[in-house]
Formats: sequence, structure tokens, C-alpha cells
Amino acid sequence: MKKQNTRLLAEASSQAPKQNVLRKARLPLLEIILNTQAKIEALSARVGLKIIDHFLQEEIRQRCGPWGRQSAYRHGQQLGYVVFAGRKVSIPHPRLRAKGGGELLLESYQRFQQDGHMQRAVARKLIHRVSTRDYVG
Repeated sequence: MKKQNTRLLAEASSQAPKQNVLRKARLPLLEIILNTQAKIEALSARVGLKIIDHFLQEEIRQRCGPWGRQSAYRHGQQLGYVVFAGRKVSIPHPRLRAKGGGELLLESYQRFQQDGHMQRAVARKLIHRVSTRDYVG
């Protein structure tokens, strides 16, 4: 009985079109590549934002000084943005105040807000007298 099943399987596999099998095998490979690319991009975006946060926290640590001899102190946070990968990304903007009063600006935060690509694109449109309003119609 086993020999008969083996022979039937061998005949069926030799008669089956091999192109369909190859096409079906390639489709999941393409999906895997596309999914991997999307996951790598998402991972790099998360890592990039973590790096930005690390720079902000490091500047805060340096500006505030050691505990007990602080020249400034943390004063909460507010919603802010940085330019990352050519677009504005919302992040919590940490705030500092000097001991004598008044807000201290974070240099790293200001630098992360300046990308230049978006500003240059708007300047090009204005030079060419293209409307920057979002008109409907």
C-alpha cells in the first residue's frame, strides 16, 4: 500500500506546474522584505527620538548642576516639537528656570527645531510667488 501512495505522489508532483509553486514562494518573500523595511524604519525613528531625548536630558543635567548646588531647576514640561526626518514630531519640551528667576532656553532643543529643509522649501515657494495658503477649489 505504501508503494502505491508513493508512486501516486511522485506522478502528481511531476505533473504539477512548477511555475505556480515558484510564484507562491516569492510572494511571502516580498511581503517579508516590505514588512522588515517598515519595521526597520519604525525602529530607527524610535531610536532617533530616544537620542534626541538623551541630548535634552544631558543638557538639563549639565545646566542644573549637582544636587544642593544647583544653578537652575526643572520647571515642568510642555508640548513641543522637533524636526526629525524632514517633519515636525511632537515631543515633551522640558523647561528650566534660573535660580534668580526667568526661563532658561535649551540650546539642544532649539537646534533640533531647526532643520532648514522645510524653511528653504517655503522660501522657494515665496520667491516664486506660489500661494502658501490651502485654498479649496
